Amino acid sequence: AVKAGIPMNVPALTVNKVCLSGLDAIALADQLIRAGEFDVVVAGGQESMTNAPHLLPKSREGHKYGAIEMLDAMAYDGLTD
Repeated sequence: AVKAGIPMNVPALTVNKVCLSGLDAIALADQLIRAGEFDVVVAGGQESMTNAPHLLPKSREGHKYGAIEMLDAMAYDGLTD
């Protein structure tokens, strides 16, 4: 955005809704314009499956001592091209 001439003091946020991120960002932009919060909003999306995290199932419940298997979110959630 900065290389496109948008100043650093302009508010920005990242939407992380997996496959819905781009559409959700555009819908949020529409809502902000309709609500009168902004006159102009730049919104869009791109593929980012490479940023899918590794998962540690049941980690909130705690684990006993020993090896724990982590799951790749891309495989576990079916995130494939």
